[in-house]
Amino acid sequence: MVLQTFFLTMVRTMEANKYFLGKDRVYVGSLVMVVLQEKMGYCTEMLKQLLRELIDRTVEKKFQPKILFRRSESVAERMLAAWFTFLMHDYLRNYAGKRLYDLYWGIKQQMEKGPQDAITLEARYSLSEEKLLRATFEYKELTIFIASDSMTYTQPDMPVRVLDCDTITQVWFFLEFFNIVVFFIMLDQNLSRFISVLGRR
Repeated sequence: MVLQTFFLTMVRTMEANKYFLGKDRVYVGSLVMVVLQEKMGYCTEMLKQLLRELIDRTVEKKFQPKILFRRSESVAERMLAAWFTFLMHDYLRNYAGKRLYDLYWGIKQQMEKGPQDAITLEARYSLSEEKLLRATFEYKELTIFIASDSMTYTQPDMPVRVLDCDTITQVWFFLEFFNIVVFFIMLDQNLSRFISVLGRR
């Protein structure tokens, strides 16, 4: 109980100090969460009390309730963001992470199917209207085949799809990506051979 009283008094005192800037509050909130991450039960109780006080202050001062948790300018708001992060970590790592990664790559591939401006990074298929390529022009899809000079990689030439309006740098990116894929395929093949040899011994 004494620790709880001390902690709440410390945070209230810092919040009441007019020289305690928004970035300082965010910094303190982050550090507090790092210290308390091993004691999430205690941390949750402290956070609930700080959030109650924050909501009461917002109602008292007649601030817009819509922007209550948007600014992250108080210790409690920063602690809340870190609290969600800590509690969601295992779920994201074990369950949702792969799906989010697949969603990211799916969106990225769809966006890269059309032309992209190499300088402004505007794209024909963009999620953001600000980055939408508004110029209209004809383009064709080309397939180039990459030959592997590696003796261990015995797969046939790998097709890579590019557009006839792509810059050399954009095509080079695809080629670099291909080299990375080939490297991991070779690594996997060599590792499989190594494990099978060890298994025979």
